Amino acid sequence: MLPKQLIILGVPLKHARLSLLPALCLLSACQTFVDGDKQLYDQSNRILAETLAQSRAKAVPPPSVQAALIAPLAPTQLARSGPRFDVAAKDMPANEFFLSLMDGAGKNIVVHPEVTGNITFSLRNVTLEEVLAAVRDSYGYDFSRTSYGYQIMPNQAVTRTYDVNYLNLQRQGITDTEVSSGQVTTSDNSDSSGSSTTNTTSSTTRPSTQLITTSNVDFWKELSGVVSMIVGTEQGNNVVVNPQAGLLVVHASATDQQSVEGFLKLAHSNLQRQVILETKILEVNLFDRFQAGVNWSQNGSDGGASLVGAALSGVQTIGGVFSATVTAGDFTAVLQLLETQGEVRVLSTPRISTLNNQKAVIKVGTDEYFVTDVSSSTTTSSNGDGSSTPDITLTPFFSGISLDVTPQIDSQSNVTLHVRPSVSKVTQDDTEINLGDKFGTLNLPTARTTSRQSDSIVRARNGQVIVIGGLLQSDNENVDANVPWLSSLPLVGWLFQQQRKNLGKSELVILMRPQVITEDVWLNEIQKSAEAFKELR
Repeated sequence: MLPKQLIILGVPLKHARLSLLPALCLLSACQTFVDGDKQLYDQSNRILAETLAQSRAKAVPPPSVQAALIAPLAPTQLARSGPRFDVAAKDMPANEFFLSLMDGAGKNIVVHPEVTGNITFSLRNVTLEEVLAAVRDSYGYDFSRTSYGYQIMPNQAVTRTYDVNYLNLQRQGITDTEVSSGQVTTSDNSDSSGSSTTNTTSSTTRPSTQLITTSNVDFWKELSGVVSMIVGTEQGNNVVVNPQAGLLVVHASATDQQSVEGFLKLAHSNLQRQVILETKILEVNLFDRFQAGVNWSQNGSDGGASLVGAALSGVQTIGGVFSATVTAGDFTAVLQLLETQGEVRVLSTPRISTLNNQKAVIKVGTDEYFVTDVSSSTTTSSNGDGSSTPDITLTPFFSGISLDVTPQIDSQSNVTLHVRPSVSKVTQDDTEINLGDKFGTLNLPTARTTSRQSDSIVRARNGQVIVIGGLLQSDNENVDANVPWLSSLPLVGWLFQQQRKNLGKSELVILMRPQVITEDVWLNEIQKSAEAFKELR
C-alpha cells in the first residue's frame, strides 16, 4: 500500500517547497565561471607558438642550403644582367666610348660634360654593368643607376655619406691578477725650525706577481683613422664622422669610395658577430682516492661514466692549472666524469651574450669593508709634549663569483676567449694592534680572503666545451659533539665529549661552451625559454 504522502529525498511533499528553495539557491551559487588563470595560460602558449612559427617562417636557410637551391631570377635581376656582348676600344675618347655602349647595350646612358680622357679596353661576353664596373676600377669613371638609365660621372672627388650602426661610447676594461706582499715603513719628519718631530709608522703593499690585461674600445676614432688612411692625403680628400647620428661622410675619388665601401662592409660583418657563452662553475669535493685532483684520463673502468666520444684535446698544464676543450657539444659527459670522482656542487651557471671583441663581466656576491691600513703619527713639540693621531683605512672586499670574458670570433665561427673566472670568500679575522700607551690596544676586524682564480686564453670551435680545472683547495673542518649535562661533569665529563677533524680537498672546475649566434640559435633559445615557461606555469 502506497503512502499517502509523496516523499522527495526523504522529505514529505508538503515540506518539499521549503526544502527546494535552499537547494535552488545553492545550485545558482555553484554556476560555472571562466578560469582566468587557465585562459591566461592558453593565451600565452598560443602567442609563443605563433611567434615561433613566424620567426621560423622568416628564417634564412644556412649557406650550404642556399648554395644547393637555384631560385628563379627576379625581373629586376634579369633587367640588371641584360644581354652580353664583346667590347674592344683603343685610345678611344671616353665620351664616345660610353655613347657607343648605349647603342650596343640598348640602355640609356647620360655622360657628364666633364668626362674626358681616352680608354683602351678589350672584354668578351660581359654585361653593361660589368663593363662600367671594369672602367670605373681602371679609370675612375664612376656610374650610378637612375630611373632613366645610367649616369657616368667624371674621375674627380665626390662626397658620399655612409650609415654606420654602432654605439657612441668608449669602453675601457682592465683585468688584474696579482699576488701582493706587505712591508712596514717608518719615517721621521722635522720642520725647518726644529721645534717638532713627527714619527710615522705605516704599512704598504706591493705586488710580487702581477698580470694586467687591458682592453680599450674607441670605435669612432679608429674608424676615422682607418678611412683617412684609405683615401690618402691628396688635396681635397676629407673624412668626417658623426657618432651621434651614426654617419660617416667621405670626400674622395670614386676609386677611393669603392675601397671605403668594401672596408665598411667587412667591418660591419665582423662587428656584428655575436656569441652566447654558457658557463657552469662547479666545485668538486673529491673522494679519498682522488685527493691529487680530478683524473681527466678516467675511462670508467671502475663502473663510472667516461667522456664518451668527448676526449680532451689541447690540454695545457701550467702550475697545476690547465685548460682544454671537449669535442662534445654539451656538458653531460664532463659532469658524468666528475660525479665518479667526487661530490659535484654547482656554484653558478651564468650565461653571457656579447659582441665580437667586447668584454663582458658577471659579478654575483657581496662587498664588505675591512681595515686594510692603520697608521699613527706622533708629534713632539719643543717642550716635550707629544700627541698621537691614528689613521685607519677601510677597503671593500668582494666575496662571491665573478666571470670576465672577452671573445674573438673569426669567419669560420672559431672562438678565441680570454677567460678570467674568480671565486673568493672573505671572512672576518680579529687582529689586535698596539698603538702605544696613549691609545692602547685596538681589536680591529680585518679580512681573511680565500680566492681561486685563473687567467687564460683558449680557443675552441663553435659548440665545443672548454674545461678549466686544477684549482685545488684543502678543506679542514672540526666537528665537536657531546652529551648534554653529562659532558659538563667534573673529571669524567671528557668521556662524553667527541672531537672529529675532517680533512678533504675540493677542485674548482669551470665549463664553458661558446655558441656563435645565428638565426637558428636565436630560435632555439626562444624555444627553450618557451618550454621553461610552460614548466614553470
